[in-house]
Amino acid sequence: MNPMNERNEKTISIQELFVLVKRYLLVIIAAGLIGGVLSYCVCSIFVDPVYEASAKMIVNSRQEQTGTVTNDQITSSQKLVDTYAIIVRSQPVLEPVIKNLGLEVDVEQLARKITVTSVNDTQVMQIAVQSTNRELALQIVEQIVATCPDVIIEAMEAGSVKTIEPARLRKEPVSPNTNLYTVIAAFLSMVLVMLVFILRYLLDNTYKSEMDLRNDLELPVLGVLPDYECCVKQKAESKEGKFYGKV
Repeated sequence: MNPMNERNEKTISIQELFVLVKRYLLVIIAAGLIGGVLSYCVCSIFVDPVYEASAKMIVNSRQEQTGTVTNDQITSSQKLVDTYAIIVRSQPVLEPVIKNLGLEVDVEQLARKITVTSVNDTQVMQIAVQSTNRELALQIVEQIVATCPDVIIEAMEAGSVKTIEPARLRKEPVSPNTNLYTVIAAFLSMVLVMLVFILRYLLDNTYKSEMDLRNDLELPVLGVLPDYECCVKQKAESKEGKFYGKV
């Protein structure tokens, strides 16, 4: 086999990788710090925070006169949450909300900001709204909670929906997660710089020592030419140490 072809198929061992990372450790850490700081600045300055307001309502399949609730009724109510979620995000509910708040959006745009989910597969459904305007998110949830029960009962011709937790606003924004993005950006920056150094090492086909020549060409090394400038420098430093006591 041609020795040069073997040289082109250069690989890196764990030990060589460790030495390479150790050699450029400060550069890798600096890249991580820069990436993390840039990500933090972008999230803090250029990305608008998104706030979330939510309310919880309990769903019943039908209004009970006796006050006794069976397991079948609870299961039926759980299945109805998905149906009620569609009604909550429908035109009969959202049009009054848009009109009362004077919003300059259509029903489809407002519906995309609303999520309706079942809480732990129970009869309780949570209505949440996300917006860059925290007060507006709270007002939309309040309007939906006030409007949807009558619309749901009229559409289903039975059942009931009652508020068990009024609309409330989360203090902290739900997006962007600045701390998480900062850590991810720092990590990816370090990995990217490491990959650059590894790739440059793998693409470097030059011989660094006589050991490389022995291993790749399988030929004996007859002699080594010293670096003249390096020898002169070492000789000068040796003289300084001898006559002037410099270390």
